[in-house]
Amino acid sequence: FTILSAISSPTLLANINEPSGEAADIISQVADSHAIKYYNAADWQAEDNALPSLAELRDLVINQQKRVLVDFSQISDAEGQAEMQAQFRKAYGVGFANQFIVITEHKGELLFTPFDQAEEVDPQLLEAPRTARLLARSGFASPAPANSETNTLPHVAFYISVNRAISDEECTFNNSWLWKNEKGSRPFCKDANISLIYRVNLERSLQYGIVGSATPDAKIVRISLDDDSTGAG
Repeated sequence: FTILSAISSPTLLANINEPSGEAADIISQVADSHAIKYYNAADWQAEDNALPSLAELRDLVINQQKRVLVDFSQISDAEGQAEMQAQFRKAYGVGFANQFIVITEHKGELLFTPFDQAEEVDPQLLEAPRTARLLARSGFASPAPANSETNTLPHVAFYISVNRAISDEECTFNNSWLWKNEKGSRPFCKDANISLIYRVNLERSLQYGIVGSATPDAKIVRISLDDDSTGAG
């Protein structure tokens, strides 16, 4: 993935279209799909709709507790797909060369989960959160989570979720270290995978003094592993 400085523009939220192709298969696996907002990047390419700004996306995902599914697979040519992925990167400060991106809330920030095929994503990721279901029934909207860092440093923070399946070959070991040839080998795990969540902070130095010449115009990228990273198998 590529990380650049986030640039937002005043755009309107795109209309939600009916998903097609593999996106329809993904959403059909979700038990409660009322919180899903589907964006077809082909509509952005045709300029029928515009990308939501970063502020609008944060409001949609964090305040309204929506799950966003961005679909690049409906763009047939590779050049056009790369162009729209570049626009996505420019708008939100993070880019992926994947067919789909799920955007959800994690610890008060945006969590981006890129993938290429339906079997690579857990349908529960798109399930409406319990708090959103309760609020939908009551008719109340939840306030934005407090973010003290946003009020002090000029920076953008978000999370990236990466899931990798571990093949049987990668998990096959000798049954014995002493008699390797005699005892043979076998796979020691089944349907294994590792799921990593990274927190990314894009920061810029604050002006110091009247003119600010004493402070270099530093841009810092901080990447750390989140506590919720897991594995199975």
